[in-house]
Order: sequence, then C-alpha cells, then structure tokens
Amino acid sequence: MTSPELVAMIPVKEEFARNTKHWNMPFLCPRPSSRKTNGRVFRADKSLELLKADAAKRAGKPGELSQRDWGKFLSRVIAGSPSKYGEGQLSVGYYAALS
Repeated sequence: MTSPELVAMIPVKEEFARNTKHWNMPFLCPRPSSRKTNGRVFRADKSLELLKADAAKRAGKPGELSQRDWGKFLSRVIAGSPSKYGEGQLSVGYYAALS
C-alpha cells in the first residue's frame, strides 16, 4: 500500500452500519489508510455526483489533492446504475493505472 494513487472503498451503507450493526460509521479518527489515499475514497452509499462535488470543495487545500489530480482520479471512475434503495449506485468501476 505504497502507491501514490491508492484508492479505498467503504462498501457499507452508513444507515445500515449505525442502525442495524450499531457501528460508529464513518469512524472519524484520522486513519493511515485515509491519509494514504489523499481523500480518494468511494462509499457505497454516496453517488459519484456527491464525490465530484466533495472533490471540488477540497481540491488544492492543504493536505488534499490538487484540482488536476482530482480530475485525473475522477476520470477513471465509472458509476453503475443508480440504486433503488437510496443514494449511491449498484456498482462503481475504477480503472487503476498500471506501472
């Protein structure tokens, strides 16, 4: 997990995690994995549009990806069909760069 283009995925809906499993999600303490991804995190319960809006707000701020790097990351993301169970989509595709 040393690639500068590391991406993470949270495959759990926050509502289910909190209300059914009684998990504290998302866990808010800074984690090494989130620092390594520089914010490139997919959530099963958030749409690609929300990810793009969040990236636009964060781009270029200290500790965040630049506008160019966010654009590069988002250009590799493909959202599947919308979920009929709330926000998000049924699948997310990501084309990883091979070195």
